[in-house]
Amino acid sequence: VDGGTIPLMGKKMCPVLTGTQVPTLEGKLGMGESMEICSYGISIGNKVVAPATGRSDVSKWLDDCGSTRKALERVRLIRMPISDFADQRDIDYTKWTHMRMGFDYDQAERDTDELLADMKVYFDQLSGLFRGEDQESGMPTLNAWGVSIDDAMVLPIIRSLTCVRGIEMPTKIKKYVEKGCAKAGVSLFTQYAN
Repeated sequence: VDGGTIPLMGKKMCPVLTGTQVPTLEGKLGMGESMEICSYGISIGNKVVAPATGRSDVSKWLDDCGSTRKALERVRLIRMPISDFADQRDIDYTKWTHMRMGFDYDQAERDTDELLADMKVYFDQLSGLFRGEDQESGMPTLNAWGVSIDDAMVLPIIRSLTCVRGIEMPTKIKKYVEKGCAKAGVSLFTQYAN
């Protein structure tokens, strides 16, 4: 869409789902909340995905690793060959948004080795949170019955981290991101990692 998401949503945001059948709020031309988009996609698909379980250990892991993974991925995702950052104005806006909240891109680059070591510990913790496996793909899953919204919250984070050169993922995490992203039909950033 010309002008990015502003004509669709009244402000800059990502992601936004559009289409003739997409339900929207009054005055909006798209759906702009990630989990809402996931839930909508599942509702129109032919497979059932279990809702989020509210597991406190998964929530704690997401909270605990948040600042580390953001410091690793923020400086690198803007360098990925994706449409979200095809326009320099989008890169500038993203950087401005994070910097006004106190994020230091240069410091994050300097701290890469320490952040990688910290993320390795978080990956080891995550490896212990899997309870099942998707029978179709062999993907480890956070819940015994298979893929759930819990995975829809965690998997994109792991995928984003594939943009980081030198990141070490335990076997189970690597299998999770590779098989999960293949199942979803999205590629990893590994070949562009920096």
